[in-house]
Parts: sequence; C-alpha cells; structure tokens
Amino acid sequence: DVSIELLEPQPAEATINSLPANAAGEPKSESSERKLQLGTPVQFVSGVGSQRALLLSKLGITRAGDLLFHFPRDYQAPAEVLSFGQLRSEQRCSVVGRVVERELRGIGEGKSLLGVLLEIDGGSIRLLWFNQPYRIQQIQPDMKLQATGIIKLSGFAWEMVHPEIRELAEHESAPSNLPVPLYGLTEGIQNHHMRRCISAVVSEVADQVAEVLPESIRQKSNVVGVSEALKLIHQPSTL
Repeated sequence: DVSIELLEPQPAEATINSLPANAAGEPKSESSERKLQLGTPVQFVSGVGSQRALLLSKLGITRAGDLLFHFPRDYQAPAEVLSFGQLRSEQRCSVVGRVVERELRGIGEGKSLLGVLLEIDGGSIRLLWFNQPYRIQQIQPDMKLQATGIIKLSGFAWEMVHPEIRELAEHESAPSNLPVPLYGLTEGIQNHHMRRCISAVVSEVADQVAEVLPESIRQKSNVVGVSEALKLIHQPSTL
C-alpha cells in the first residue's frame, strides 16, 4: 500500500513564488497567462471572481497557491443520492430535482423563512432556510439542483433544513459518491464554493509545487510526492 507522509506545513511565502514581472516591473495579470500559476491572484481562479476574492482574503487566501494549501479540517462520508421512495427520516442523503415553487415570508421582526419546493424522482420535498433571504435570488424556477442534508418527515411532507445545494447543468448527473472535504469557511463562502475553487487549483497547479524529499528517500520510505499528496488530501477516493 502507498502511504502519505505530510511534512510540517510551511508558510505560503516559502512555497509560492511571486508572479513574474512584466517589462515595467509589475506583476503580470492572469489575462496574460495561459494557465494558473501558484502566485496567480485568487480572483482569476475559476469560480472565484473579485467578490469572492475579497471574502477569501479574510481566510488569508489571496493567491492560487493559498487555496492549494488550505487543507480540509475534516471529511464527510458521501451522501447517497435517493429517489422519493427511498427516503427515510433523519437520514443524511442527496436528492436531485427541479425547483417548482419558491416562497419567502417573514416570521417575526427581522426574521424570514425561505421555502423551495423541489420535484424529485417520485415526489417532492421542501428545502428550508431561516434568515437567508438572499438565496431566493440564487435559486430560480425550473433550476436543476442537487440538495444534500438531513431529510425529515414533517407531518406528511419531507423537509430538508439548510441543505447544501449545487446547481446542475441540464444533462449533468449528481457527482459520484466520494468523501466530501470540509474546509474552514467565512461568511458568504459555502463549502461547495470552496471545493469547486480548490478543485480547479489542484488540477492546474499541484504539479508546480517543488518536491521536498529526494526520490531516493521517497522510494525507500514508500511515500508519494508532494503534488500527489496534495491531490489525495483534497480529492480522496476513500476515507
């Protein structure tokens, strides 16, 4: 079996090189680069943009390489994608369906409840969010969603409170059942946002990280290289 040996984490400055400078001595922007570099400003990572870059900076993440070294705090067992007839109360699961109804209403001074009716295979469930009215702008009618959370039977209706949601393309299936990395977050950044951004970085810049251990030592100790270790940390196939 191949084992992974993690070294003591080093400061990002010791691992990530600065962006190359142009003739004027200024860092090149991502628009002048064909691919991401470790030092590329994080706003140019797929799925980030300028607004999320400001939020990520609260976590000390300002460059693509910072995302690469933002390790999961834990892992969650994969949630099985279920049809309506397979649902069991108090079970963590995923469902895939279409948004057929939205309702945002006040439930007291300064408080709100957003309900989204999701039509899935064999029936429908209601997704609920308390005090998150902004979500009604994110969830549009007829949108195809994957929702993951604890399903509960309330009277005769299935409900999922504060689920993690992911928009799916028209012909896109739910992702395969793999362990889910759980990252340290900040307000305005959800775990699936972080996973998507880090996945883009892993695929493009993990191989740019300089190897620390000589190959002879890695072979003798039966440990993988640093780039492979980073990929396995962020995208494990098993727990």
